[in-house]
Amino acid sequence: ELRVGLGGSRPGQAKWGARRLPAWSYPLAASLLFGMFLLGRWSQSHLPLDAGPRAGGYFADLAPTENGKRGEPESLTIPAWADRLWLLLELGTADQHPRYEAALERDGRLLWQSAVQRNTNGAFSVEVPRGFLSDGRYQIRLSGKSAGGTESLATYDFVVAP
Repeated sequence: ELRVGLGGSRPGQAKWGARRLPAWSYPLAASLLFGMFLLGRWSQSHLPLDAGPRAGGYFADLAPTENGKRGEPESLTIPAWADRLWLLLELGTADQHPRYEAALERDGRLLWQSAVQRNTNGAFSVEVPRGFLSDGRYQIRLSGKSAGGTESLATYDFVVAP
């Protein structure tokens, strides 16, 4: 018989709070321990090892690719800890549009697009979630939007290196 409580260990010392545990408490305790064990095993196989807080993003500065002079694209090695890529897109012109948009493409397929704003220095900051970027070659197309339509402003080529 198991008794729980604070009891005196010396003769004559009073026992208080001693009571018998119900029969269902043992299977419940065993089930909870087994469930915690299974949850721990599952999390080891299904959650990434670096699931803790992240340090942030990786920064890169890109210049537009000149038409007809493609050359080698900028090569970026993004650290494993980076959960996003911040790109600073230099435009080099004073074109003014009410709205701007950046589109990320790979092999001619649109992967991601977002509205962007021009910084006070004339460049554009683009934040791309890391999940869209595996190793390979990419293009960002920057366009200006107005009531008259959409104007292509620049293309930025880059490679995400392993």
